[in-house]
Amino acid sequence: MAKGTSLNVFFHQDFDGICSAAVFLASVSGTGVGSGLQAQLVPVDYNVKPNWAETDLPKQSAIVDFLYHPAADWWFDHHPSTFVKAEWEASFRSDDRHVWNTRYKSCPGLILDSLRDGVLRTDLKARFREHVIWSDIIDSAEYSSPAQVVQAIEPALRINLSLAADADPPYLVFLVKCMEEKPLDEVARLGEVSRRYEKAMEWQKVAISYMEKVAEVTKGVAFFDLTKRDGLFHRYAPYYFWPQIKFVVAVYANGQAFRITVSSNPWGTHGGPDLGALCEQYGGGGHRRVGGVANLEKRQALRVGREMARKLRGEEPYTEQLPFRQELLREHR
Repeated sequence: MAKGTSLNVFFHQDFDGICSAAVFLASVSGTGVGSGLQAQLVPVDYNVKPNWAETDLPKQSAIVDFLYHPAADWWFDHHPSTFVKAEWEASFRSDDRHVWNTRYKSCPGLILDSLRDGVLRTDLKARFREHVIWSDIIDSAEYSSPAQVVQAIEPALRINLSLAADADPPYLVFLVKCMEEKPLDEVARLGEVSRRYEKAMEWQKVAISYMEKVAEVTKGVAFFDLTKRDGLFHRYAPYYFWPQIKFVVAVYANGQAFRITVSSNPWGTHGGPDLGALCEQYGGGGHRRVGGVANLEKRQALRVGREMARKLRGEEPYTEQLPFRQELLREHR
């Protein structure tokens, strides 16, 4: 893009968000809308959710794979818990540049399918075919086995694992730019990615061993208090050791605050409660099978995490939030 007015692209700082930003930039360039705009890439995470409604977006802003904001010129998302205000959800109406569809497993395919230009859509679908496939697999945790995740042989999984070693904005922006221009196997072979991947593999060995030691497994639910050692949460370690468990609740440090991640067994049945709605009760969000709550104090995070575990074990009642949501979801699909 030529230098000029900034196009601010907010994207979720995970593999899906990175691919979504790359696909969005390519689509904007292809339509000619981005002519004269200089892209400013801004990775974001759910720790901003409490203040998102009060956030003033710059002019010419796009949001992909992240919370809805009515000031965004472009917005694409597939998360059911994307609205921080009920009135935003009730008043939302889709158009070419503002698309919400929870049937998509990840966001890149949603962006591509929203393109009106059939020739451009076909070209970009071919160009980003692997990006879409692996974003779907990673964001919906549809791996063939826990071992596939741990071994991380495929290029997309190597890139994804490298984020465990470095999720700082400069590296995320670097990945977006590379993934806009290169296939995944070339990106995975880059020295910047390979070095972080090797570092992450060493971290993974330590994390898996530590999580095995501190696990509390009861009634098909594994709870992890990881607040005593920073940076040792591994989402798939529980299923690596206990393939039959139904749910995982983990509390761990996230910068200066603490975070809770809740997930259901990717290799189990698809029934059970909506974990995104469960997390929404505590100010978080997510999908039916995975969710999280960010930006908590340690004592609060442990209290909420244990409460979630009790609900998933059936020891406390559980009710999904926002009963009008299902009707709205059907309306916007």
